[in-house]
Amino acid sequence: MPLLKLLEKNEIDVTLSEVYESTEKMIGAVPPNMKLIANSPKMLLNLVSRNQDIMTHPNISQLFFPVLRLFISNKLGFNFCVIFNSQMMQKFGLEGNAIEAFKDNLDNAPLKQNEKELVKAAAKATLNPDDFSEDDIKQLRALGWTDSDILDAIDHATTMLKMGTVLKALKL
Repeated sequence: MPLLKLLEKNEIDVTLSEVYESTEKMIGAVPPNMKLIANSPKMLLNLVSRNQDIMTHPNISQLFFPVLRLFISNKLGFNFCVIFNSQMMQKFGLEGNAIEAFKDNLDNAPLKQNEKELVKAAAKATLNPDDFSEDDIKQLRALGWTDSDILDAIDHATTMLKMGTVLKALKL
């Protein structure tokens, strides 16, 4: 049972109502994490805006981001996030066994090799920032990633760390 109320449609303002409607159209339902975050409208609007931006990233595939979130949340024991991102992966046509195969081993992820390396680097920067180095950046650049791409991936990974911590603390 979450520590904060999960807000339903009849408990939110018009702006958030539009967010709920667009989310329902996109993924079929408003997930509990959004209903919890709706307690802070600005926080929810920022999250939605960030997610819209990454869904149209010019160089990184749409599948990259749920793979990254699933890997990070699995490593950190953010169970709700593991379940939610596994469900998101199913919307990309992946089945349970395929998803399980890369939760711990990114070499099995259904991404191009350069995206696998970017996920690994973003995870390293997030989970072990002291170990992340100039060599990691050089390797990513050699794979064709721009500094903007690298920053976007690390930013998204660290946002997962933040949101997962918030949701875990609030018992979602």
